[in-house]
Order: sequence, then C-alpha cells, then structure tokens
Amino acid sequence: MAGKKLTTREAVVAVLKRANGGPLGMPEIIKQALPMTALGGKTPGQTVYSVTYGEARKPDGLFVKVGRGQIALRDGAPAKAAAKPKPAAKAKAAK
Repeated sequence: MAGKKLTTREAVVAVLKRANGGPLGMPEIIKQALPMTALGGKTPGQTVYSVTYGEARKPDGLFVKVGRGQIALRDGAPAKAAAKPKPAAKAKAAK
C-alpha cells in the first residue's frame, strides 16, 4: 500500500473489512496490518496485538473477541476507524 500509512487501529479495521468483518486470528491480522502502518522498533506485532485487544475490551470498541485468539469487527462498527479526540490541554493558572 503506497502513500499514507494508516494508524494501527485503521489498519486492523481494513484487514477485518477485507475478511468481511472477520473473524481472523491475531497472527493473520498482524501479518496483514503491519505493512499498512509505519510501526517500527523491536516489537511492532505486539503493538498491533495490544491495540486490537485493548479496543476489544471496550464495551463500545471497534473489535470483539469471538473465540480464543479470534477477532472480528463489532456489529455497527464505523466504516473507517475515527481517530479518538485528544483531551484538551488544561490552561495553566496565572500566579
């Protein structure tokens, strides 16, 4: 995939959409998602794993765990993973 790299969450959504919503095993998700991201370092696969399972634990997350090591898109998941808004920075009080 040439051009703009996706976030980890967007890459996993793209992989699961290609599989018609899943379910897929984590090794397959990692294998397909890594080339879509700009992840580097020693353990990029662990990053994909952590983001995916972190999202699956949320009641309103994009993914759902459907079996041992199997992840699918949650019903009603958006077509594109929206970036989570960052919390507003707190203004420092003047002394």
